[in-house]
Amino acid sequence: MVLIKLKIPCAALALGLAACSPQDSAPPDLAEPTLPVSTNNVTTSLASASNTREAINQYCVVCHNQQLATADIRLDQIDLANVAEHAEVLEKVVVKLRTGTMPPSQMPQPATEERRAIISWLQSSLDAVAAANPNPGHTETLRRLNRTEYQNAIADLLSLNIDARSLLPPAESGHGFDNVNV
Repeated sequence: MVLIKLKIPCAALALGLAACSPQDSAPPDLAEPTLPVSTNNVTTSLASASNTREAINQYCVVCHNQQLATADIRLDQIDLANVAEHAEVLEKVVVKLRTGTMPPSQMPQPATEERRAIISWLQSSLDAVAAANPNPGHTETLRRLNRTEYQNAIADLLSLNIDARSLLPPAESGHGFDNVNV
């Protein structure tokens, strides 16, 4: 029975290797860059700060300007050459464009490829800024569980009731608590 189980995968592997021609198994040419393929060149032609600025002016600034400042967002003064300065607002723009909630349905809409190009340029610019200036945020200090918390965690995770008081040493207490770092 073991031999039968081994013969089937070995036979499948042998057939798979025999079916490949030498050119199929060759590694891809690494000198040639892989670019996203588009049926037309709208995506590649719109992937620049100036074209993104034009699209934002055309579709967004109508509502997000100095006079209206809809949702307290002003896109008329945002400098796309300095994405880091306006990263928070531009993240909101990406989310709204990606979900299709902006521009509103009754307003003129960018073509699908144009929308993708705007999102792509903004996202890659924001990613580059984030990679250059990583900010992990505030991380909580690690703390250990006291015996009661450990017992409850084991019960919740493993459905196993243990007596942690008999298995674990008592914790030092500080400030009236036994689960803080002393």
